[in-house]
Amino acid sequence: MALADLVLEGLTLALVIALGLVLIGGLAYLTVTVTSVNNARLAYAGLYVYLPQPFYVNGTLYVPMLNIGYYRALVKYVYVRSVDGSVHVYAPGLVLGLGQYYVYRLSPGYEPVAVTVVASPVGYPGVVREFSANVTGVSAVPVVTLSGPGTGGGLIEVIVNDPYGAGWQIQWSYAGQTYSMGQSQSYTWYINPPYAPIQIIFTAKITQNPSANGINYTCSITPSQVSNSYGPGSVVTFNVQCSAEYYVVVQLYAPCHNANYWVTAWTDTQSVSVNGYQGSGTYTLYYTTTNPQGIGQVAFQACESPPAFIEGKLAIYNLSAPGNPMIEETNNWSSPLPLTWCTPILTIDTAPGITYAGVFGTYGGCAVPGPFGGGGNNGGNNSNQISVSVSDSYGAGWSVTWSGGASGGKTGSGSTTWNITASSTVNFNAKITSNPANYTCTINPTSTSANPGDSVTFTVTCTSTNTTQPPPSGPYCIVTPQASDNVGGASGIKDSPGTTQYLSPGQSQTFYWWIQYNPVTYDGTEYYLNNMEVSLNGQVVANQQTSSIDYTFTCPGTLTSNQTYTLTGTANYMPRYLKYEGGNTISAQNGTLGQIASGSFSWSDPIFLGGSWSISYSQYGTSLKVSVTLNDQYSETGQATPLSESQTLAISNPPGYLCSIYSVSATSGSISSGQASNWMPPVTVTITCTPIGNGGK
Repeated sequence: MALADLVLEGLTLALVIALGLVLIGGLAYLTVTVTSVNNARLAYAGLYVYLPQPFYVNGTLYVPMLNIGYYRALVKYVYVRSVDGSVHVYAPGLVLGLGQYYVYRLSPGYEPVAVTVVASPVGYPGVVREFSANVTGVSAVPVVTLSGPGTGGGLIEVIVNDPYGAGWQIQWSYAGQTYSMGQSQSYTWYINPPYAPIQIIFTAKITQNPSANGINYTCSITPSQVSNSYGPGSVVTFNVQCSAEYYVVVQLYAPCHNANYWVTAWTDTQSVSVNGYQGSGTYTLYYTTTNPQGIGQVAFQACESPPAFIEGKLAIYNLSAPGNPMIEETNNWSSPLPLTWCTPILTIDTAPGITYAGVFGTYGGCAVPGPFGGGGNNGGNNSNQISVSVSDSYGAGWSVTWSGGASGGKTGSGSTTWNITASSTVNFNAKITSNPANYTCTINPTSTSANPGDSVTFTVTCTSTNTTQPPPSGPYCIVTPQASDNVGGASGIKDSPGTTQYLSPGQSQTFYWWIQYNPVTYDGTEYYLNNMEVSLNGQVVANQQTSSIDYTFTCPGTLTSNQTYTLTGTANYMPRYLKYEGGNTISAQNGTLGQIASGSFSWSDPIFLGGSWSISYSQYGTSLKVSVTLNDQYSETGQATPLSESQTLAISNPPGYLCSIYSVSATSGSISSGQASNWMPPVTVTITCTPIGNGGK
């Protein structure tokens, strides 16, 4: 016998002596089944549900339970013996956490005299213990010791409804004494005053407002104070109500040391700004919305006044998305006020809690900080530097990468110049990443080499297109980009360029798509991104499991007449779950586990990486345990908890037989699919059965 068994048995004896408990006898099924496995023995010893004192008041039976063991307890059954000797069974399916107190209520319709609670440690369904107590009136032991020992005036129920998880405190006073209870959840407890009816004063207050996922809540609790005379069976109810305040975080960057230009961000309630002298700033902006999912808007704009340079671009990045993708940019300028030039306003539809960066970069020698790229110094060149220039009067998006004697890359829009330090020959590659509205652009050269001390210039040229009709000279590939998802637009998918493009034979254009939100909630279910794909006229031409995707379309060089194409980027999301459904038995016959089990596993695991299953059992045992574990990119990167599920299956014995497991063909294996339903491990279970004689044991 383990030391823990001795300790708990001593505690049981002490409780029986102290409370004078009367145990229910004659329940034939109430046997404790403990396997020889050490973990099961420890679980049995560590399970203890203390029953302070069941009460029967005004037709209601109160069964208080307190988990004083060191395992979570699954309360499987509650047996109640009535005054006429009959026994009634109830199945609450209740789980008690460590140290958790709970009062189970019944309206039995008969007078109870004793109860027995049958429980198992969570994770050990084959380990069963019973705890018993007699039923008495309310005068013996108070249900809630917070109210102190009394002579038994009757139970008063207190209910707090708090669906928001706010912190609250209830204080009550009677007979010159004051008590309190505080939680951050919906909660119910019972007061046993020294007599009833009794005058009780309740006061309620919020101790902490919750905040989660870009939403701050301001909460209140009602009533805040109530005083009344309460008798047995009275119920006092408090309700927590909260109003939501939505917010986003913006980082503004103005890297050039010049106070005559600035970047501004605003919502419908707030506005913040950073000028070139301040450099940068991080701010929380609140907004209001009537959208049930909290979708609102945040806007950005850059402005200049003399003597600042009237050139540059404003770019917006989503720092909450993988890779910090750029989601909007502009290099257009106008003069809405005398001696003031501004970019167009970039308005973003946003979910709460998103962090954005608004970055202003000039073409005149100011570097954009952080991970956002930017211009270099326009100073003179020296012997170990290569001067790189992009001449782009159209404001097209471009990318230049280099390798060899130096490695790196730069993306931008418009004209700029920078220097790189090289130890030997450097190889350059350049491409167009986006076209300005109504233009199709190319960059030349697309590849070249240079040595330290040389200069390289890339020139962007663009041809005008007509978004409604192609130019009459033709022929053209008329390419219309589209963006979609399978979650009702909740991904916030974007595309660039977003307008129809007219490409000459042999001409190429790269199209880009990216998502803004992951995971998302759609029809009340949480979905995670699984993959993005591109289809050309309905046929998939690109597919990858990332949050952005691009595809380069090349117009056939043999084109003789106009051809239309639809290029669609789609974000595909999946729910993420692993669960077991059905019964917890296996039939007493040989066969595959999928045929003889009364339940099965099912799962949906986006960006699935792999999985495994295992079976644990003892030869001639009466049950086996099946465990499934799945691994995906979200659990690997810490964005979500790993998916795992276990289920114990017990043999369902036919009448007159006692059966046990003889063998299982395999006890572990791998899982190669990210989706499954009605699944069990592909193993064969061999079961042996022995008839039970009339005089057998």
